[in-house]
Amino acid sequence: MTASDEHDADSLIERDASGRMKRDRSGRRPRTWRTGLWWKALLGVLVLGLVTVGVYAFTLNQRLNDIERVDEGQVLPDYDGRPEAVSDGPINVLLLGSDTREKGTSILASSGSRSDAIMIANISGDRQHVSIMSVMRDSYVDIPGYGTDKVNAAFAYGGVPLLVQTLEQLIGQRIDHVVGVDFEGFKGLTEAVGGVTLNNQIPFTSSPPGNTTFEQGEITITDGNKALQYVRERKAFDDGDYQRVRNQQAFLKGLVGRILSKETLANPVTIQQLVGSLGGYVAMDSGLDNATLATLGAQLSGVRSSDLHMFTLPSTGTGMEGGQSVVYVDEAALADVQQAFANDTVAQYEPPAS
Repeated sequence: MTASDEHDADSLIERDASGRMKRDRSGRRPRTWRTGLWWKALLGVLVLGLVTVGVYAFTLNQRLNDIERVDEGQVLPDYDGRPEAVSDGPINVLLLGSDTREKGTSILASSGSRSDAIMIANISGDRQHVSIMSVMRDSYVDIPGYGTDKVNAAFAYGGVPLLVQTLEQLIGQRIDHVVGVDFEGFKGLTEAVGGVTLNNQIPFTSSPPGNTTFEQGEITITDGNKALQYVRERKAFDDGDYQRVRNQQAFLKGLVGRILSKETLANPVTIQQLVGSLGGYVAMDSGLDNATLATLGAQLSGVRSSDLHMFTLPSTGTGMEGGQSVVYVDEAALADVQQAFANDTVAQYEPPAS
């Protein structure tokens, strides 16, 4: 987030005497725009990677080999008391997303150090549901060996393994795999599916150098660069980031729907183009090899949009700790989240009303 972003967001925030956040003047909780796009975007990548490869595993094998694989020992921790793996049970995947990456660096390492998104994808034991829980990167949690800090600080202290351990401690369950995504790949996805159709609430022209006009109503975006202009625009709106997140949600709803459409899943050429567009923008642990992806893809072949559940780890607001703004986790609601993960009922979990 830039300094101007912080200023615009904070201008809508009121705090009580303790420094914790009240609701903003629009009645919404502020700062949630950070995760609005990315956890839904990664949802599309997850479903694409797991649902489609089971159908076209053999023809996609070479394209899947282009995806960066990182040795499990480099990203998954080994420590006393780690939650046990559950054979044939639910699967938890840590998703890390970044909008920027330094040239020549690992996608997974960059996604960890520059996380615009931290999410835990839960695949139910019966393989009928996929749930995505977003964890705000400023969430104030216990980091093993370092005390309480922002969850994103775990990476700085101990890389992806410590981030995994921190999140395993948070939810009380094992994280089985790690996936990193560079969001530049969504330009290719937009073009591979033949465009994304969405309902645009407010007409606007994107900031220079794009200067693209998006009309009000149903529109179809076929150019990848224009897709990024659409989801990134903020300055064109009176309420800035709030309209941006609404646009992002409209775009991702259209993209995920297009990916899961019969027209896409039944077209081998489109599927190969989709997976090919991810090659330079996705990294995962070596445990997610082609055979594992193919098996999961076959098991999840019946999953559709109605089987997808998305929510954010509940919080009670923001405040200041050690001179930095943090997000306080709702401890009472966290106990319910932990129980849902333990009982394989994440798909039925509903966070408290905000």
